[in-house]
Amino acid sequence: MLTFDTELDNTLSVQKGGSWIDKMSMELKEASMKHQHHQKTKDGFKRLPEEFTYQDVMRCFDLKLINAARMRINRLIKDGLVKKADDVNVNGHSCASFVKTDKIMIS
Repeated sequence: MLTFDTELDNTLSVQKGGSWIDKMSMELKEASMKHQHHQKTKDGFKRLPEEFTYQDVMRCFDLKLINAARMRINRLIKDGLVKKADDVNVNGHSCASFVKTDKIMIS
């Protein structure tokens, strides 16, 4: 059941199982649910060094294709877990590098 409290402060409240959950609690729960990861992703992320390249992602996540590593990094960037760092020189080739942020992966 949804109720709107228009007289006080226009907040939305939801009654669930006899207890009231305010809007802030719902938003926090939704945010944590959006960023849940599978155990395989958590384990691969833990194996990554603080600064890493696509090849490191392929090794730590046991990926066979570079495009899969790119997609994995894009998802981690979108979740705010990693960010792009400077390009590094690997065997005479310029290669993108990434670093972990201070955010933690929600269990």
